[in-house]
Amino acid sequence: MKSKEKIDHRIYDDYYFRDVTGYTIDDHYVFRTAKRLINSTFGKRKGRVLDIGFGRGEMLKYLYDAGWNSMGVDCSESAVKKAKAEIGERKISLLKKEVSEMNFPEDFFDLVLFLNVWEHLNESEINLVLSTVSKILKKDGFFIAQTSPTKYQVKLGHFLMRLLGLTPNSPAWHINEQSYGSVLASLNKHNLTGKVWLERTPKFWSSQIDAKQRMLKFILCLFDKIIDSKIGSFFIDRYPINRFFATDIWIIAINI
Repeated sequence: MKSKEKIDHRIYDDYYFRDVTGYTIDDHYVFRTAKRLINSTFGKRKGRVLDIGFGRGEMLKYLYDAGWNSMGVDCSESAVKKAKAEIGERKISLLKKEVSEMNFPEDFFDLVLFLNVWEHLNESEINLVLSTVSKILKKDGFFIAQTSPTKYQVKLGHFLMRLLGLTPNSPAWHINEQSYGSVLASLNKHNLTGKVWLERTPKFWSSQIDAKQRMLKFILCLFDKIIDSKIGSFFIDRYPINRFFATDIWIIAINI
């Protein structure tokens, strides 16, 4: 779904950061993947990093401890409070800012992170973010981003819900799901180029349903077992079927 409307930031309250995202950096696949990408891309090289939409601050904390000069921006007061508690006495700059308020020197950051944020912003805000990234990222720097769910995954999910006689719905904070093609187009528009790829999280569909919905949970567990099997994955993870079953879009890009 695409929306011209901005999200009311009050939705990102303590409940969102405490319960909806009740994971740690070590057990959430997004942060595990991001850490692996950063380490494989930079090796022993460190520098200045900006985390756009830092949430609870765990990635900034990890990078600071690894030797990075860490800075983050987030629109949520709750995020700033949670992150301050998370980082303790570490000298990490946490800024409460809208994307339109980001104002940094050109060629300033070695790494810019944009994880689990794209789907929360409308197209105007996305253009602001990418335009800013193309200016503040060093010529030898990297932009690492991720967005989930994907546009066609949502369409498939809604189709399956209708088949089961259920009313499709999406979280109020997801207003702009992307496709592989739309992400590429956005990057090209702002002179960012690199690798874009799709990934699929195992046991995804059953994880979206509360255990109280026993029959639906059982059906989706069975569905997950089929598509996660070797035979299922062989077909599901191939183009063009993977466009519908991928759960995440990943980006690692540079300025051109």
